[in-house]
Amino acid sequence: MPTDQAREYLDYYASVPRRGPFLLDPDAVRAQQFANLAESLASAVPRDAEELIWHAPSAWDAGVFLLWTTRFFAEYESPGAPIFRGQRDPNWPVVSSIYRTANANRTPLDAFCGAMAGVTWEEVTDASRATYIASAQHYGLETSLLDFTTDPLIAIYFASLGATEGSQVVVYWLSFNLALSLGVSLVLAPPWVRRHHIQRGLFLDIELDLKPVCYRILFPVSAEFQTWLGNYLQSEVLPENDWLARACAWARAYEGPIPAPPEDANAILAKQLTDKIGPPPFMVQSIEPNAGVHTVRQFEDLCNWLSLHNKSESESIQLRHRCLPLLVLRESNPGFFLALRGAQAWMTKNNVSALPQYNDLLSAIERCDQENQEKGGKWSSSLQLEK
Repeated sequence: MPTDQAREYLDYYASVPRRGPFLLDPDAVRAQQFANLAESLASAVPRDAEELIWHAPSAWDAGVFLLWTTRFFAEYESPGAPIFRGQRDPNWPVVSSIYRTANANRTPLDAFCGAMAGVTWEEVTDASRATYIASAQHYGLETSLLDFTTDPLIAIYFASLGATEGSQVVVYWLSFNLALSLGVSLVLAPPWVRRHHIQRGLFLDIELDLKPVCYRILFPVSAEFQTWLGNYLQSEVLPENDWLARACAWARAYEGPIPAPPEDANAILAKQLTDKIGPPPFMVQSIEPNAGVHTVRQFEDLCNWLSLHNKSESESIQLRHRCLPLLVLRESNPGFFLALRGAQAWMTKNNVSALPQYNDLLSAIERCDQENQEKGGKWSSSLQLEK
């Protein structure tokens, strides 16, 4: 039975070390056997004749198919790694919450962003505002952001969350380069929002309904698979942030208007917020010595999914980071990368190891900077950085 074989493959997948989509099994014979099994199972998933839609017989088979697809993209020169989004209802559009209704009320989001700028003492820029919006995702504010993940198993988890056993759910995906060509901004949540980094999450800021340009796979919900996935992930996928939840509730109830110059709108909003719910605990937690270690590890894994590919033309694996995703993420999220540098400096000073590969990632970013300068261009002017 294909589903039994798919479960066998996923048990194997969970048992061996990996970097992004690449399994690093020291037993080469076993690795090849399971690679052949994954390809066979993925090839057997039926596809609609005229559409980019697959129908998997089970969540297990969908998991193997998506993992194999990710590895295929990373193994060969391709239009960038896939990024994934799970949805409970295949009939829903793939569009952010603020664009699902006409004339959405943006005052709550403006109040939240202004208050967050006030409590963090930051000047509001396009990049910092996007970061505040990302932190509000999942807490009831309508935003312009769409959640995606670099890990396809996380997308299956969210597609199945809250769905009825056996009902059909869907995972969408598109390539990183296609997303970039559509003019999206790629946003990372701030380091102190744990849930998004556990989910290997990134956000696309776009008005379009992405459904017409996405691949998709439909499959039936399985509680047994969800249990297996929870054991595999070994962490709570949706940890709560009570202060953030209360801050978003305050913003939803804000009746406005937003203070106008010459008043300091951010300071006024921050005082209103903190008078209501108190100061954010992350202001204290963020200066604790090891606060950034887990985020560093999780971000390293996100980058491995997004940018690693195999340069070897033989059966061996020679991994190298593509430049384009790393440079795009850094330019779009300068504050996040600054925080990571601070965490790295603390770990270096205190001999704390994140992951050995994290230094490889930092070296890759430096290499990409040099290659970009040698090409004389801005990364967005040419996709030749992929090569």
